[in-house]
This record gives sequence, C-alpha cells and structure tokens, in this order.
Amino acid sequence: MSRDTLLFPSATNALWKAILAWGLITLTLTVLVFFVNKWLLDKLYGNHIRKLRLILSEMSGE
Repeated sequence: MSRDTLLFPSATNALWKAILAWGLITLTLTVLVFFVNKWLLDKLYGNHIRKLRLILSEMSGE
C-alpha cells in the first residue's frame, strides 16, 4: 500500500501539509458532529424540555 498521499508526510509531501490536512479534516468533522449532535438531542428531548420549562414557569408564577 502506497502512503504517497496528502495525509502522510513523505519526500514529495512536506510535514506541514500533512498536519494541515489532518487539522482541516479534524475541524470539519468536529463541526459536523457538533451540529448533528445538537439536532439529534433537540429531536429526542426538545419537546420534553420545553414542556418541563413551561410547567416550571407556571409553578414559579403561582
């Protein structure tokens, strides 16, 4: 298997390019997973949390 890609440093590929490529991949995946996780948690628990906040505000208002 040839490691002559941008993701691995080699004679034709500088170390800083490999580090930059891994950094961009990591940053992209982190942002993507953050927003997917935020959407999924709202989908799973959003209505329940809103109902609990409404009940709590009604109890505080009495």
